[in-house]
Amino acid sequence: MNQARDGCGGDASGLKLYDKKLPSRHCYLSEHLSCSTTSIGHSFQVGQIVELALFAFHNITLFPGQLLPFCVAEFTDIDVEIEQFLSGEQSIGIVSCNQIIEEQNDRPIEALSIYGVTADVQSFEISSDNCLVGLLIGRQKFYTVNISQNEGQIFATGKVQILHDPQDLSSTGDLAIGNILAQPRNHLVCWPLWLYRLYDKSSLKQQIKNLILPWFDCPNQLFESGNCDAFSIYVASQLPVPVLWRLNLFSMNNVVNRLRTTLKYLNRYNALRCLQCETVITHYSNIFSMSSVGPVAIYVDSDGQHYETVTTSNTENISWSSKKSFRLSWFPGFSWSCGICSNCGHTIGWKYVTFDRKVIPKFFYCLLLSTLEPCHTT
Repeated sequence: MNQARDGCGGDASGLKLYDKKLPSRHCYLSEHLSCSTTSIGHSFQVGQIVELALFAFHNITLFPGQLLPFCVAEFTDIDVEIEQFLSGEQSIGIVSCNQIIEEQNDRPIEALSIYGVTADVQSFEISSDNCLVGLLIGRQKFYTVNISQNEGQIFATGKVQILHDPQDLSSTGDLAIGNILAQPRNHLVCWPLWLYRLYDKSSLKQQIKNLILPWFDCPNQLFESGNCDAFSIYVASQLPVPVLWRLNLFSMNNVVNRLRTTLKYLNRYNALRCLQCETVITHYSNIFSMSSVGPVAIYVDSDGQHYETVTTSNTENISWSSKKSFRLSWFPGFSWSCGICSNCGHTIGWKYVTFDRKVIPKFFYCLLLSTLEPCHTT
């Protein structure tokens, strides 16, 4: 295990750090895709009801500002609507499709989330073998009013209402918690100061920051800004938790509630275990970023299957395949091999090893969040 951790460091002369912007560019799809997240795109007014084409993705929750790669094999027919999406003339809606247990029949069913995010095609390319690849970027959160799908349509159409995180009492008015904390103690007649801190956005943000800062080499500028709303969204997208938990954070319309729930998750859990047999796989202390977007990222394979992953420096209880491949590596310059839980044989993720002797880390692990669940170990 120590060897795996050592693979993420190194102090010998001549070594160079891996360029962590490469995975975020998704150049395994194409070297010509633009991954800039600063473009304006479409913007709808808060409260506006708009009609969008809705696309459902399994086990994925797309957040505003987050990139989603896509790959469509044997793409030959571009109709008018598809052309509008690709050209950026029209936004689409992204919702999460997840398996839940039906209460009446106690059986698993596929269910669409009522919350989603508008998205624009950031960049795309059609290869010589008719494969459509590209990047979507999440824009604005919405609530689904209704969904319809006519016979012959390849996607559903939905009326959605554009949402935002409302400003709560902690940021406005004479009783703003930030103001209360700045006042002399004798102004707090009824409640102790520590109680107000439980609902103070800045205090909650600082506590979360202290817990997850080791996960990031170069902390996002949101860590340093005073924008607690954007911070809560970004951190929610980076939590190594099941998709339904992340969807719960995404659906919250109150920033303080989202920060408090995030902090609860981070304080309650410190490890990830196999979803099938509950064997411990890694600890939160091993999480680190191999992509400029953070430790949690979404990738896609040549079949269009999406994978939400977390990168770690160390694992345990995983059996790794001896077969290595460089094909469509999500991390250019690294080969990959598959890993399964050594106890139950459930697929867990991949081990990546560099073939450049001067690059560090020498190896790391990319784990599937859909096959893991948080746990607490002593």
